[in-house]
Amino acid sequence: MKLAEYGDSNVDLTLRGLELKTLVQHLAGWRMRVVPALGQLPVRMITNGAVDRTVQNWIADDHSRSTVKKTVAVLVRVMEPGQGRPEPDRSPTGPQLVPRNDQGPDSNDSESGPDLRLSPVGTTGFEPATP
Repeated sequence: MKLAEYGDSNVDLTLRGLELKTLVQHLAGWRMRVVPALGQLPVRMITNGAVDRTVQNWIADDHSRSTVKKTVAVLVRVMEPGQGRPEPDRSPTGPQLVPRNDQGPDSNDSESGPDLRLSPVGTTGFEPATP
């Protein structure tokens, strides 16, 4: 599948969550720079070298830093695995909370938490054997 076909078929999923003003700039970068430069290549043939040469050409064409940055951003979003795929079903219980370090037991002698004390120097098990 060509990059242009792949990106156009997944553009809604790829660019979801962007603000309107950012979305317009990303779409312009996709249509005006990415598709003409790389759109004819199969997705599997898009390499770091091909992207590097393309970005160097955009810079040589006197595109602004912001334009190049937003154009690369849309290319990365299209090429990232998982960006063009639907989200998997989430657990009905929601995300699981992980306690922060300052929410653990207050004493160092707690039976419920792991022992996080440092071991004495020289007891790592990697010391050379003494003769």
